[in-house]
Amino acid sequence: FRRHEDKDILAMPLMTDPKHLLSMQLLGQIISSAIQSKRNTEWLVAMVKSIRLTIKHGICEHSALAITFLGLLSVGLGDSKGATRLANLATSILERTNGESTKGFVYIVCPTTVFRWNESSTFCMDYMHRGYHAAMGCGDIESGCLCVLACNIHACNDGYPADKVYTAFKMQDDEMKLYNAGGNKHITVQFRIGLSMLLGHKPIDWDEIDRFGDTDRSITESDEILDEREIMYPLFYGYSFRILICVLFSKFEIASSLCKKLQQKVNLKQ
Repeated sequence: FRRHEDKDILAMPLMTDPKHLLSMQLLGQIISSAIQSKRNTEWLVAMVKSIRLTIKHGICEHSALAITFLGLLSVGLGDSKGATRLANLATSILERTNGESTKGFVYIVCPTTVFRWNESSTFCMDYMHRGYHAAMGCGDIESGCLCVLACNIHACNDGYPADKVYTAFKMQDDEMKLYNAGGNKHITVQFRIGLSMLLGHKPIDWDEIDRFGDTDRSITESDEILDEREIMYPLFYGYSFRILICVLFSKFEIASSLCKKLQQKVNLKQ
């Protein structure tokens, strides 16, 4: 994209050839699955092919998906300026193409990985709100639920009243059960537990907090066994909330112990 200005990319004709559109859709699916399974070469090649198709045959909503992944790569390389440019370009392409099927993903990734560092929480949550409605409207339930989850997390971190955020998490629990959408349920569980302890709905058991993460059951509150990819985020958020609670109640030794255990688990995952 160094050879093209954003205005020139947005002025490109829309991709209309059914074969090219199908190729873009399939490449987007390859990128998503390859990233989740850590097949780095595969998703990088698919992303480059998507961008080349875009430059050669015009833009479509799946162009925004490829550009979003390129923005993620820029974040990982420490290029915040380039990542911001690509995130803005991806969202602008979606607006121009009226793309709905990829909005749920793009409108969750861009705010949580790029916009959060230079935009207000309200700005980010507005994108997540729109992503939720677009995703649910086209049947992408998991992305829709993820948009709600991220929005609730932003609200919690931004100082919204804890009781209202707790109510929002409970409503999300009900919605996920209604649609049988379980992709993010363990992250939701950890936030709900943390908020319930802060609000006094759940007694604080310091021994239980100190043992958090020693078994999968302490993370999932069930006998379900998670793989490495599934367990990382609920593990991280579970530790974060418990460390916060320890600090608020001056339990610094337990907080320090949890920080060390979290760091050890992160090092193992890497």
